[in-house]
Formats: sequence, C-alpha cells, structure tokens
Amino acid sequence: MSNTSSDAAYHDYHASLTLNLDTSSYAPAQHLLLGLLSPEFGITALSGGDTLSFSIDVIGATAHSSASYDFSAADAAGAANFFDDKTLDVGDWSSWVSNSDKTLTLTFNLDLHSHTYGTGLNFDLIAGNSTLGSGPVASVPLPSGLWLFGSALLGALVRGRYARAGGKFS
Repeated sequence: MSNTSSDAAYHDYHASLTLNLDTSSYAPAQHLLLGLLSPEFGITALSGGDTLSFSIDVIGATAHSSASYDFSAADAAGAANFFDDKTLDVGDWSSWVSNSDKTLTLTFNLDLHSHTYGTGLNFDLIAGNSTLGSGPVASVPLPSGLWLFGSALLGALVRGRYARAGGKFS
C-alpha cells in the first residue's frame, strides 16, 4: 500500500490485485464466486472520519462487471462483518468471454482514508466457480455399503423373529 493523501492529517492507502483467469478448461454456465476470509484490522479499527472502500472489477472480452462496497467509521463493525467468511456471487461469467478470448481479468481494489496511526485491514481472498443452480442436478447412485447395511438389517429382523418364535418360523 502507498500513502497518497494530500491532507497532512490523513493517510490515503491503496492496494490493488489483478488476476488473469483462463476459463477455457471450465464448462460454461458457471458462477464466479469470491470468498472473503479472516479479516484483521490494524492496531485500531476505523474511527473518526476514516473510510474504507473495496471494489471488484471483472473484465471479459464481451462484458464488464463491477461492484463497490464502502464503509465509514460509523460502520466499522459492518466492515468487519462484511469481510468475515463472506461469499460474493459475481454472476455467470460465461457471457463475458468469447470463443476466441476465454480470459477474465479480476481486479480487486482496497482504499483506506484514515487519520489514525495503525489503522489497516488484512484479509484473505479466494476465487472459485460454481455450477450450483445452473442446470439439472445429476442423480447420485447409492453406495454399495448402504445395500450391505440394508441386507444386514433385514437379516437381524428375521433372526429376531426366529428367536421369538422359539427357533421356529411361523
């Protein structure tokens, strides 16, 4: 992060991460998911006139999507909750790529405007894809262990009935 503030009482910090994702090996109609994990504020959380902004830009060959999330010192707890084990569904990325260009560019920006020494934010980020809800769910066969358990249970019931009948079937 670098301090770019023109006001001596404040410090402006900006951090950026850009990822290029080749989607050519993924099946179409999948959602891009972003996981925000384990937030940790610096020595102090947001206070006074501090502000925090987090933005996501997704650029493909045929479309662009962006989202921005802004927090003030009055919502410091909301900022902490936002970054705590949250999954953001950016949407179906298959319409953003073309047959000739299957690359998505993901850019994450974090901007902090603070007057308090030691204010900062650290969190983990994970990106993935999901086909949940994008088509019919495939049937899953029952494992053979379930059939073995069922036959053992049936055998136990038959044996119990046999024992109650005095060793004779009725």
